[in-house]
Amino acid sequence: MSYRWVKSLLLTMVSILVLIGSSGVASTREPTSDSGTLAVTASTPPQEDHFQATLTASKTRTFAQDQTTEYTLSYGSTRDHPTEPFVLEVEWDRGTVSKSQGILTDVLEYVQGSAEAAYAHTPPTVDLKHRTIRWSIASLPAHTINQTVHFKLKMVEGYTGPESVIGHIKYRIIVPTVTLPDRSIPYTYRYNPRPEQARVIPMDTLAFQHLDFTNVGATTATLVATLTVPSRLAVQYGRSTTDLPDTVASSTFGTTHTVTLEDLKPDSEYVVAVTATGSEGQTMAATLMQLHTATVSRAPTLQLSSLIVTSGGTLLSGTETGESVQAILMPTGEYYEFTLHIDQSEYVRLVQAFFGSSSADHQISTSSDRRSTHQSLTSSVLHRFTMVIPVHAAEAAPVPDTTSSTNQPMTDMVPSGGGNYSGRLKTPEQPGLYPVNVQITDTLGNVVTETAFELNVTAPLTVQRAPDGQPIENARVFLESLDEHDQRYHAIASGSLGFSNPLHTASDGTVTLSLPKGQFQATVSAIGYNDQTVEFTIGMHDHDGFPTVKLQPTAFSPLTVGKYYLTTLQDFLAATRQYLQSIANSERLLDLNGLIVLGLAVLLSLIAFRCRTHIPLRSAYRYLRDAFFHTIGSRSAKPIVGRVVDRSHLPISRATVTFVDEQLNTVVGQAMTNRIGQFFCAVPAGSYQIMILHNGYEPASTLQYQSATAGNEPLTLVLNQRRHQPVLQRTVTTIATDLWGMGFELLLMASFGLEILFTLTVGWQRTWLFFLVSSLNLIYWFVYRHYEHLLTAPTKVSPQSARSTVD
Repeated sequence: MSYRWVKSLLLTMVSILVLIGSSGVASTREPTSDSGTLAVTASTPPQEDHFQATLTASKTRTFAQDQTTEYTLSYGSTRDHPTEPFVLEVEWDRGTVSKSQGILTDVLEYVQGSAEAAYAHTPPTVDLKHRTIRWSIASLPAHTINQTVHFKLKMVEGYTGPESVIGHIKYRIIVPTVTLPDRSIPYTYRYNPRPEQARVIPMDTLAFQHLDFTNVGATTATLVATLTVPSRLAVQYGRSTTDLPDTVASSTFGTTHTVTLEDLKPDSEYVVAVTATGSEGQTMAATLMQLHTATVSRAPTLQLSSLIVTSGGTLLSGTETGESVQAILMPTGEYYEFTLHIDQSEYVRLVQAFFGSSSADHQISTSSDRRSTHQSLTSSVLHRFTMVIPVHAAEAAPVPDTTSSTNQPMTDMVPSGGGNYSGRLKTPEQPGLYPVNVQITDTLGNVVTETAFELNVTAPLTVQRAPDGQPIENARVFLESLDEHDQRYHAIASGSLGFSNPLHTASDGTVTLSLPKGQFQATVSAIGYNDQTVEFTIGMHDHDGFPTVKLQPTAFSPLTVGKYYLTTLQDFLAATRQYLQSIANSERLLDLNGLIVLGLAVLLSLIAFRCRTHIPLRSAYRYLRDAFFHTIGSRSAKPIVGRVVDRSHLPISRATVTFVDEQLNTVVGQAMTNRIGQFFCAVPAGSYQIMILHNGYEPASTLQYQSATAGNEPLTLVLNQRRHQPVLQRTVTTIATDLWGMGFELLLMASFGLEILFTLTVGWQRTWLFFLVSSLNLIYWFVYRHYEHLLTAPTKVSPQSARSTVD
């Protein structure tokens, strides 16, 4: 009875400890002997400060493309008890482009095979879709500290702009019953442009160039791998790192392999091990990969028939190749925009577009042996970051590394409404055939990668000198397109395809433009060269593309120069007509240009009035004032009026007449004669000396004049002409001003006509000032004409009013 009582008491105590453990205390029991006695132990739950985690980088400066950095993750536990399980996880995020509206881009990539095993030889698993590396340690013993793992990340050319890309690498410890905060270290990427250079890929070293899942569904997943040397591929997969029961293997050697994993369970985690075996027996194992299948759902798909591709406002058409994939021809280094419709887009989380690498051994053709869309995707989807061209055994060792090109290899497509997504990319700097792929990721776990269209990238239209192939700058290129109905070439309207016509070459002799499918004709001319006309076709055949035009130098001749400037004048007139057509539908621009034209008309009429009358604009107000007071003013207030003529009684224009007070010996008035030799000068009553000066005439001796006895009658003052004077210069100047002045009445009428027209269009509030200026012009003209007739029979100075000392 005593034994049973003790046993019951112990069981009751264990039950109590279990209940207490559920609220914060853990308890265990185990038999210690055959006698039935139990040993009970307890442990406190883990705390944040019980764990050690530090991530350091071998380089801490700003990184450029193609730079690889090794990271060290130190970890441990100071607990008095083991931690089961103990999970380490590293995650790198997409970088944010500085000075942008939150634009994200991928610039980091895991270096395959670089992650080391953790404690107790725990292998890492990599999830490339979620950019994570995980070590799931089954049990980390008590007081295990200063443990380390190493892995490498590589900067890739995911962004080629001038701004920096800033992101973070997060790391965390995951243990039961407690949530530990994430920690992170920053990284900075800046694109470093550099010239093309060849990179030698070792032909005898087996390595993975790229490894990724291109398609993930609920029950299947597609894995694509590229290697440096022809190899066989074996893929093992299962639900844990220690249990990989399923195997898929290739039977042939190759550098590119596509493997499909089938009979997977929906919404489940899988571990995938990939091993490559070379032809010489060497092996290479990739880091274990994590795969999470999608839930049972309908995956999103692309509608290839909805594709719209534009460049610089030009709608580009393509020909169907393979499985209804359009192929479009474009020059190197040209930006283009494209839009696609996605079915089942309500669950889409991310859409990315990227181009694949050009096949070195593939020639453009429309024959039946063209590679299929699936083959195009298989050989290119792996290169959306590194753009490494696959190496075959028969190829030479030096392979161009396209990672140093200045193209933008990837872009995030943004929704544009109605299930449509739009993106923008730049064509590569190297000619070739490039598939443009679109990868769709939704919130249900589906990943779909498909080739949207193909780009046939060619050299742009280039103009060179025939003898040595040197580029010709500023050569004129006039484009015409073939009309399929009348089979004749017609000029392309400037601006109709997003560019002006004609165009002019840059310093490297190129003209960058994109054209739709069709036949075209280019007439190329440059000063000092013979003109040349070439025909070319934009399509997808071997001979299609932009031409290289070589011009023959020619000897200098006035005819060539005249022809060159004639075409320049024609281009100017065409550009003016295009501008007027472009603003025809804009009322604001039309009003602005109308007011500018009206202002010019009024200004020109003022200038013509000055040339007609020889009255400076700055003296126009004084002239009008003096003429007014001379007509209606009192006898004592009337200004002096007179004429200056030569011995033949011809009027002398622009002569300076100065009145000097005899008593004070000061200048009291000065005037300048107009075209009919007339002058006005308002001076007080008194005795004056009159001096007259004009270039080309002898200075007149001083004349004495008494204004009080003159009766304010017009004066006639005579100057002697010099014998030697620049007659030709004076004649030319006079003819030029007279010709310009002859248009005064015409310009004045045109100004009033334009003012009336624009008043009816834009209202009098905008034209009243122009009406005022034109009205002043009309008043000046009436006053001038009045005195022109008044002075036809002037009265000479009488001996009583003026005494001349002229010889």
